Amino acid sequence: MSVADRFGALRAAWSSVFGGRPRAKPAAVGVDAAPSAWVSYAQQVALCLQTALADDEASASRLAGFFERQANAATAGQHVPVLRLKTWLDARGRVERIECVQGGEVGLEEELEAELAALVVGRQVGLPPPRDMIQPVVVRLETPMERERSPA
Repeated sequence: MSVADRFGALRAAWSSVFGGRPRAKPAAVGVDAAPSAWVSYAQQVALCLQTALADDEASASRLAGFFERQANAATAGQHVPVLRLKTWLDARGRVERIECVQGGEVGLEEELEAELAALVVGRQVGLPPPRDMIQPVVVRLETPMERERSPA
């Protein structure tokens, strides 16, 4: 059997099992193009993460200290860094995995990223994600110091 024949057989098997051609990974969707249910859910995820970061646990305190150092390092008039997080959730709305977005404004040290994961993985967002919502959910978290500096 030739390579082309094997590929054709594999495609036929895929179609019979999954009902069509293999689907490509969906592209990221910006907040302006996302359905309102997705935007609302992402806001709920951000609230869940902010609540976790405000916790009294030692990990949350170390992360808060990191944010404070970042905010203090910003010179007057300069934008205070924020944390952008990729968050994966299970079908019940529990955080399964979290990563700091590399190339974002703030990069977490490996140890702090592990503490962040320990702090939030397993937390319940409150609701399951909307059907067909693309993951990961990328959220932007502001530090309390940034909110204080932002104009009202």
